[in-house]
Amino acid sequence: MRYTDHAVLVPSINQETCIECGLCQKVCPVITPNIKPNQVIKCYAAWSTDRRLLENAASAGVVTTLGYHTIQNGGMVFGARFDDKRLVITGASTLKELLEFQGSRYVHAFVGQSFIEIKRYLDSGRRVMFTGTPCQVHGLRQYLQKDYSNLLTVDLVCHGVAPMSYLNEYLSEKGIDDYDNVVFRGKHGMSLVVSKDENILYRKYKFVDLFYMAYLKGLLSRENCYQCPYSSPKRYGDVTVGDFWGLERTSDMPNHPFISVLFTNTAKGEQWINELRDSIQCVEKPLEMALKKNGQLNRPCTRHRGRDRFLALYPDRGLVKSIKKSPFYRDYLKRAWRYRALLFASNLKHFITHGTSV
Repeated sequence: MRYTDHAVLVPSINQETCIECGLCQKVCPVITPNIKPNQVIKCYAAWSTDRRLLENAASAGVVTTLGYHTIQNGGMVFGARFDDKRLVITGASTLKELLEFQGSRYVHAFVGQSFIEIKRYLDSGRRVMFTGTPCQVHGLRQYLQKDYSNLLTVDLVCHGVAPMSYLNEYLSEKGIDDYDNVVFRGKHGMSLVVSKDENILYRKYKFVDLFYMAYLKGLLSRENCYQCPYSSPKRYGDVTVGDFWGLERTSDMPNHPFISVLFTNTAKGEQWINELRDSIQCVEKPLEMALKKNGQLNRPCTRHRGRDRFLALYPDRGLVKSIKKSPFYRDYLKRAWRYRALLFASNLKHFITHGTSV
């Protein structure tokens, strides 16, 4: 893997060691897509009934509950966590390790040697659950070259990912060079939260954080994300998990900001979900309801009109200066000012009514 002039990590063949076997092209999901996607079997509104697993969840704790069930049955769970200022795919065999995967991280996760480890566990007969973006799930399945009955793949509804190098550059500008976790969404809602040893170093709501908004508005994702072929109801995972936007809530649903959309895409996925009926509450819903309000189940994220200018400036000016010179920045300032004005008005109203601010 090497970095481009825009600090994006991409694969590169080392010609000095290449033996021209062609295996990298054979398993590449872009060059040789051997595995076909699955059709959704059932669509659910779903949430975990385990309060311990809901506390730091980005959505409704469904993925963590699936992972905990896998570990309880002697299996391994693979997901993304931070290690040495880099988001990496790694394995977990305990609940403590599993909880390190919680929260949404909108940056590119480094796969490293994880596929090799997964294959080793699968060949030994051990249960394995892998959670990742749809392209990572597709990549894993192509690498394995066969289906394993003891493997559950969970693909996430993905909005695209920014390069990890961009996040580190941004945090360095903020004077943060030593951290062990970053979450874009978790128990603090949709806020960029940076921490070290569980102590918060930086926290800012999405509308007033420059990096967060630049990502959401399509300025910072990897270029391939804007032509993503996985933004579709056709899925490569056994199950799909995301937010159930547009869900009509009923009184029996938990008082949690988000309820998950859960697709079962294979018979194996349906079986694993059925094993957890006591831990995951599932209410079947029409697939059309889930597709209607969730853009990334229908199309890739939108490329911001200022991205070309950002890319032209980046090699010489770096991340923050390039963002501020792009057309996105004016829109960001307007939105941030509007949010601050609304927050001030809300605090003032609460102070007048109750004598304290919120």
